[in-house]
Amino acid sequence: MTASAGNRFNSRGKQDVAAFPGRSRSRMTDHSMTNTAATIWPLAGGRLTRRDEGPPRFLIGLHLSSRRKELNAALLKITGRGLSAGYEFVTATSLQDERFALADEVASASGFSDVNHAAFLAECAAEAIQTLSANHNPDEGTILACALHGFGQWQEDPLDGYRYRPWCDTSLLSQATGLTVIDDLPGRDLAYGGRGGPLEATGFWMLLGDPGKIAGRQIRAILEFEDRLRLTLLPPRQAVQLSQHLISHEIAPGNSLLEAITGELLDSPIQDPHGKLAVQGCNRPTLLRRWHEELDRNQSTDWTPTGPATDGLIDILRMTTTERAVTVHDTLCTATNLLADRVATHIKEKLPKSQPVGQLILTGTGEDNGLFVRELKRRIGEIEFGTVTSWQIPPRSLTAAATAVLAQFHLDQIPGNSPPLTGTDVPRILGRLTPGNPANWYEVLATMASTLPDKLPLRSAV
Repeated sequence: MTASAGNRFNSRGKQDVAAFPGRSRSRMTDHSMTNTAATIWPLAGGRLTRRDEGPPRFLIGLHLSSRRKELNAALLKITGRGLSAGYEFVTATSLQDERFALADEVASASGFSDVNHAAFLAECAAEAIQTLSANHNPDEGTILACALHGFGQWQEDPLDGYRYRPWCDTSLLSQATGLTVIDDLPGRDLAYGGRGGPLEATGFWMLLGDPGKIAGRQIRAILEFEDRLRLTLLPPRQAVQLSQHLISHEIAPGNSLLEAITGELLDSPIQDPHGKLAVQGCNRPTLLRRWHEELDRNQSTDWTPTGPATDGLIDILRMTTTERAVTVHDTLCTATNLLADRVATHIKEKLPKSQPVGQLILTGTGEDNGLFVRELKRRIGEIEFGTVTSWQIPPRSLTAAATAVLAQFHLDQIPGNSPPLTGTDVPRILGRLTPGNPANWYEVLATMASTLPDKLPLRSAV
């Protein structure tokens, strides 16, 4: 794959996205779903209506998972403005590379990036954008901007929580693609007293929340089963501000606990995403009770970059193995029952009583873990279960799609955080801009200017 100096616009306004010179890569997979996606339009008076607020816009979200050594990118078609916007998933792509693991989620004080790795991340992002652009029809509209999520390092500050430093050369990325780049999403949330996350929850709410404005609208929740178990309440969408019931809780360690168990009882940690080892074991009530007591003592539901710790649970496992012989199958089965217990209890006791969950959306490895799904359904069988594929979004592209929503929020000048979600003192517009080429920057400024209100509140001048 060769590249030119930057983004080119021909007489029809088509974009040609260039990558970096002298580099090639073949580890990319494409998940194009063009012309098969369902658009989510806001409801008015029980009928689907389309808000005519200018031409549709195309925005890209990119999510880097250092844990999975994977970069996911998604392209959204957005119609309308602000909190009344409608979304259509266009296409997605992913890249895998061992070097993504260098972007540790939490770095030591001296572990921040070097220039070479920042340029490498920019190169990979540009390649993903090029693939998305190849599957996009430019006659429908040009791609305006891209937003980056996970392209940075968290640094633990013993005196003041965590700090975040972006780790991608956005200037190089902008030069290579010609697009405006939005990054450092946690920065402004941290500056105003927030925890810096989980910011993608705002995108989940816009994509998966019920847009209905009539009786019978559904309250949903999304359960992410990754290294951590995170439950995000998705109240019905509203067009005024972020819902005060948009909350996200860290319930328990997820895959990190299951891998720690196999690492303790076997020679090395192994992954069991489908629960094939756990389903062969039996639940151990004594171990389950001790684990519950440990989580009850030390569990906080606030989001952190590191997620819930597994140390205390593994210490209890070590004490148990000295008392009696335990198998890895029994231990994994007990851990799976523990996680199902924690989720069911949290839904029934910790979420607002005024927001009863009608549908639980599973994503991550928990969706494929038959034992976990069975045990969870047995505990909360009255709640409907669903998956993100019902919205025509590949599960692994969900966070990238949510990041594209955060790009839209920045262009529409809408705060992407709230006190109940991140603990921020004041909701703020998230991210910082790196301008694209002149033609792209002109379009971005035009779309941002079209969303400004005629009268600004006094607090906007602060």
